[in-house]
Amino acid sequence: MKNGRIARGTARKILLWAAAGCFALSLCALCLCLAACTDGTDGGDDPPVAAVTFSAAYEDGALTFRWQCDGAESFTVYAEGEEGTCRAVGETADGVYRGADPAVRYRAAAVADGEEFALSEPFSYAYDAFGSAAVRVFTEADDAAAIQSYFDGLYAATEKTEFSADRHAVFFMPGDYADVTVKIGYYTSVSGLGTRPGDVYVGGLQTLSRTDTGHALINFWRTAENFTVGQNATWSVSQATSLRRMEFRGDLLLCDNGASSGGFIADSTVLGTVNPASQQQWLARNCWIANWSHVLMNMAFAGVQAPQGGIPADDWEHGTHSTVLSSVASMREKPYLVFDESRGYGVMVPALRQNAAGVSWGNGASGEFLPLTEFYIANAGTDTAESLNAALAAGKNLLFTPGFYSLSAPLQVTRADTVVLGMGLATLAIGEGNADACMHVADADGVSVAGLLFDAGASSENLLVVGEEGASSSHASDPLLLSDVFFRAGGDTTEKTAVESCLVIHASDVIGDNFWVWRADHCLDPDNPEGHGWDTVGWDFNRAENGVTVNGDNVTVYGLMVEHFQGYQTVWNGENGFGVFYQSETPYDAPSQADWMSEWKGTSYNGCASYKIGDGVQKHTARALGVYYVNTMCDQSAPTCDNVKICDHAVECPETPGIEIAHLTVKRFHGHTESHIAFAINAHGQTGATGETDFITTVGLF
Repeated sequence: MKNGRIARGTARKILLWAAAGCFALSLCALCLCLAACTDGTDGGDDPPVAAVTFSAAYEDGALTFRWQCDGAESFTVYAEGEEGTCRAVGETADGVYRGADPAVRYRAAAVADGEEFALSEPFSYAYDAFGSAAVRVFTEADDAAAIQSYFDGLYAATEKTEFSADRHAVFFMPGDYADVTVKIGYYTSVSGLGTRPGDVYVGGLQTLSRTDTGHALINFWRTAENFTVGQNATWSVSQATSLRRMEFRGDLLLCDNGASSGGFIADSTVLGTVNPASQQQWLARNCWIANWSHVLMNMAFAGVQAPQGGIPADDWEHGTHSTVLSSVASMREKPYLVFDESRGYGVMVPALRQNAAGVSWGNGASGEFLPLTEFYIANAGTDTAESLNAALAAGKNLLFTPGFYSLSAPLQVTRADTVVLGMGLATLAIGEGNADACMHVADADGVSVAGLLFDAGASSENLLVVGEEGASSSHASDPLLLSDVFFRAGGDTTEKTAVESCLVIHASDVIGDNFWVWRADHCLDPDNPEGHGWDTVGWDFNRAENGVTVNGDNVTVYGLMVEHFQGYQTVWNGENGFGVFYQSETPYDAPSQADWMSEWKGTSYNGCASYKIGDGVQKHTARALGVYYVNTMCDQSAPTCDNVKICDHAVECPETPGIEIAHLTVKRFHGHTESHIAFAINAHGQTGATGETDFITTVGLF
């Protein structure tokens, strides 16, 4: 013994023995295998003779540690300081220590005959609860300069890594971080852990256009949630991004340089001005916005409260491409991780709102708190389809720490009100031998799937399936929720990929909230990891027929972005569907017109419509649609093009009064003028010589 502690040399040997010989435990999802015991001396290489284990959980409102070690008569509790120094903070005869500080790393020494003979590894509930190096938690005890250095380094490492396998989730405990500017790159989520955005205050938020491309057109896959930003913020992004439960006390700039294409903000307030800059399209849902400066091609405001004139008026007839809905009929916000002083970590499941306008948290958080003990914490380094399905079968919710999960079989979500939540764009991928899907969700009430990226593999039917074929149950009082779910067919792999339809919804009464469904049009350049190439994507390389197929009734989607699929981008067969904000691009790479054809009612048509409503549908409503033509195989500068491809219809639907489509813009982004979309809807809304048109409404047309 030295100064009442195990000698540091002995402690190092203990840790080495632990690394070599410990086995994993799972007590309350927080228990870890700790250092093996020795005789407490510096000399010799005595083998381990015992092991110290622990659990850390909130019991009766207090953080409680429980240590166990064979032969221990009592335990000395230490709080670890910098550089591994320890100070004794208490003793316990039964190994139970109540009232621990969640931000302190504790370790305990087992005592027998007055001697300490085993030392546990340090553990902090706040910092270490998720057991993943890809999860970083900051508290007010952390130095602001060190936090800023972390964000600067992380952003430098992730600004250009479009197809990296790295994933990152960063959380702030409630507190004031006024000297920190949060910077967010690829595959990174940053979130506050309060119940309301005002519980976490940061100085700034910054995501910039890429320095190598000079634009934000490929700034995908990142999120910011549940904190307040004090200064003017810059959020230069395109698809597969979200701002949720945010409060901006200054201005919000949506692109700082070059072009940008599509984004999403929900359940947030902006006290200054939102300047979309070059943003082509955007959806704001259930927000409070003081001022929105302008619109370009297609911008939608659903349930947004604003002072008089705060958002651009709905005036498509005069060229203002703004779509305004005063309220949202039915919405439940995305579940989110929180820290509660008396209950510890948990997930808030917000309450269902009807006819909602403005933010959900204006009068305080409303919903159900699910403690972390009700979740299985998944780790990409160890978990498999088998272990995850076992947890689901045992009644657990799933919380995915950041990483890449290759699944040899679909995950089966069968219990009503199950929450499946991802951190840091956790990615579920089709693994070897899996020709089915990454996940099946049963036709069950209230299931939430949120914050996940689904990746295609060698060949599978689907990536996510919600409900069973022919499902008929009503979930109107407790709808299923899909929130911030993104899909990818190719791009990040050098292997061929194939999927029939990425997302299939058979269940009724499903709420969709921010999708990006993408058949890759570019890929990682092996010769330049920070650039992108085209050698592992192509018509015969990453096959994908449809992006989204909706068969269920009463399905509502806010923010549906679907691009580049080889057949229809979206097929909507369910009755009484409702969609607000649709963004889509045609496939870039069809080799010839013969490769890109469709048939409708016995007639052959050029190309495939982007938005296809099933022939038997009697009622469907869609607002704010943008369908864009791109043909990279036909050089725009060439006087003639021998690879002309026509798409006859942007939207294809039954011509019945119950089909109401309003505010559809059709444009050509790239390709010779001979290549274009011919009509907006069926044979209505001819684009003419420009290949572009604005279609106002079908009301009174059919």
